[in-house]
Amino acid sequence: MGETHNHNHNHSHQHHGPPPVVAAPPTSLPGHVGGPVYPPAEQLHQLHFCIHSNPRWPEAVLLAFQHYIVMLGTTVLIASIIVPLMGGNHVNDKARVIQTLVFMGGINTLLQTCMGARLPTVMGPSFAFFIPVMSIVKDFSDGTFESEHDIQVDIDAFPGCLQRFVHTIRAIQGALIVSSFFNIIFGYSRAWGHCTRFISPVVVVPVVCVVGLGLFQRGFPRVAQCVELGLPMLILLVVCQQYLRRLHKLARTLFERYGLLFCTTIIWAFAAILTVAGAYNSAREQTKISCRTDRSYLISSAPWIKIPYPFQWGPPIFRASHVFGMMGAAFVSSAESTGTYFAAARLSGATPPPTHVLSRSIGLQGISMLLDGLFGAAVGTTASVENVGLLGLTHVGSRRVVQISTAFMIFFSIFGKFGAFFASIPLPIFAAIYCVLFGIVAAIGISFIQFTNNNSMRNIYILGLSLFLGISIPQYFTQFYDANGHGPIKTSGGWFNDIFNAIFSSPPTVALLVGALLDNTLDAKHTGNDRGIPWWLPFQRRKGDMRNDEFYYNTMSDIILWRKKKQSFSALLVATATWVVLELYQFNFLTITSWAAMAVVSLFFIWGNLCRLFGKERPSFSDLEIPDEAAQRAAISVKRWLESGVRWLFRVGAESELYEFAGVMGALWVLSIVSGWFDFVTILYTSVVGGMTVPLVYVKYEERIKRWRDGIRMGGKRVVERFDERVVRKVKDKVGGGGGGGGVTTTVVENKEDKEMKKE
Repeated sequence: MGETHNHNHNHSHQHHGPPPVVAAPPTSLPGHVGGPVYPPAEQLHQLHFCIHSNPRWPEAVLLAFQHYIVMLGTTVLIASIIVPLMGGNHVNDKARVIQTLVFMGGINTLLQTCMGARLPTVMGPSFAFFIPVMSIVKDFSDGTFESEHDIQVDIDAFPGCLQRFVHTIRAIQGALIVSSFFNIIFGYSRAWGHCTRFISPVVVVPVVCVVGLGLFQRGFPRVAQCVELGLPMLILLVVCQQYLRRLHKLARTLFERYGLLFCTTIIWAFAAILTVAGAYNSAREQTKISCRTDRSYLISSAPWIKIPYPFQWGPPIFRASHVFGMMGAAFVSSAESTGTYFAAARLSGATPPPTHVLSRSIGLQGISMLLDGLFGAAVGTTASVENVGLLGLTHVGSRRVVQISTAFMIFFSIFGKFGAFFASIPLPIFAAIYCVLFGIVAAIGISFIQFTNNNSMRNIYILGLSLFLGISIPQYFTQFYDANGHGPIKTSGGWFNDIFNAIFSSPPTVALLVGALLDNTLDAKHTGNDRGIPWWLPFQRRKGDMRNDEFYYNTMSDIILWRKKKQSFSALLVATATWVVLELYQFNFLTITSWAAMAVVSLFFIWGNLCRLFGKERPSFSDLEIPDEAAQRAAISVKRWLESGVRWLFRVGAESELYEFAGVMGALWVLSIVSGWFDFVTILYTSVVGGMTVPLVYVKYEERIKRWRDGIRMGGKRVVERFDERVVRKVKDKVGGGGGGGGVTTTVVENKEDKEMKKE
């Protein structure tokens, strides 16, 4: 199997250009008449930079800015659709919602690329949450909020902000906060990883295909809303990316990597010229909204500086019906993200993500939903399909590029005027870009078929039916919803309707369910080779393929095991500096805490006065409160930790074997002696140093340490048995007259039998 050349060593590409591309040579089959046959390639050969190789910093910054521009399209589109329906206006509310969505996109992307899937995927707002959000909107659409005094919203803090909008977004907050625990539990319990074991390459093909194809409504139908902008953008992007790059070697790099920025700038300037020239003065209103550059009202309404903060709209509102509907959307976003991760892995030169990585990523996606709810985002988070397509368009799958893009997201969401300038790009321009990017993602899904038997009628049947139903069923549900205002599933239980209407409105989810059901029930045991299982299984296990750790290792383990020497040295340096400040210079925690509090208060003072200087509203924290349910959950977590600690103490004292009891007592005794020599800060610093050296030594000498440990354990058992035989039994014989002999050995045996009975 071929590999991307950048994998030979990643760090060498930080200061040098990419190596020449060498594709796997074609082969000829015996008796084959015709052209060459290309062998399957686990990794794409034409990537300039793979997941852990990095371009030069100036190039990385430009590529990161492209990712920011691409993710803006979906963010602006979602806000433009749902804010008016929620009762908000285009003057203030839309700009604030976009700022919050972009800010959370930056935070969640940074978390996912560092601690989650660790793939170069941008996390952005998802249309999967549209149906439950619309249900919440309908619940509050008939209310007269002007006369209600229990809303607890300070209208002075939200100038131009309607009460129904604030009430609705607080209800969305509550639903996101509670439903996020579905993904957290489903992910970190590894239940999602166990479910993905039923996925084979036969299932991955239709799922990844419809991840791209299922978004066709956001492609040319929106290009046609302003064809004089969308169509030239589509044509210019194709010409620049695929034809002009062949003119010169420099043009190849320029147009292949930065052609999207170049084309967007040209068409955006063209749109501004048409707007200023009055080309749309007599056009209908919808054409003005789609084509003019000044009809988004984002630049005029966005604040200069505003940092999104938790509960900025007020305390969340919790309703059970909203929570259950949002759980269905959480499941849909997990399925869609899973398909997107497979596409991102392929387009970044990585192997397919193992099951434990998928579980970890879905669990962290739940944490992202929790943060979305806390900060007041209008919808939840999922992996951005368009940004994955950008990896294939630029041939750059570097993780660092996506991480740098989070700086643009956070910066432009805080400094609203600058972010609003780029968010005012007409949506048909974004739609033209999406025509190319979604197509790349759909095509990368087809490439997974090379690992299966293409000539198997069973596989052809599953692929065809999954693809067709994955597009047809969601299209029916979407059209029905647009025509009737509700989905085809309509019962007296609104939460039930929201769950299943959300599931069957998602193309990747339908394709995943249909494909997995057929693939695991149609003669699955006898067609493992046709399904590509022998190739697939090593990548699904943590240590099944040596490259799994290379691509998906965790940042914390990298630092502890010194895989990233700069970060490890920085962590050790920070720990040492902290210890020196606290010990040698006799600073205490109270002093440092006071200084930190002074810094925070000073920042808020400067922030408030800057807002007053620019004539903007000052941030209000008067309504900030901790929900009772959150406090109860925290108390329950503390209670469980205490119970676990008490159970452990009783288990060690009353149920464990003698050598385990002796080991625990010895460790506690050593800790008590050491604590008398050093203070708490020194012990904590020593623990950090030990935590960064002991695991490294253990990994290096793992086999030898295991042999020593087994030898010590067997020797300890022999010592216990001899002590039992020579001392304990004799004492018992003298005291009890020989009855009840057996001593510690008998107790150990009985404990083992009790444990085996409990397991059974």
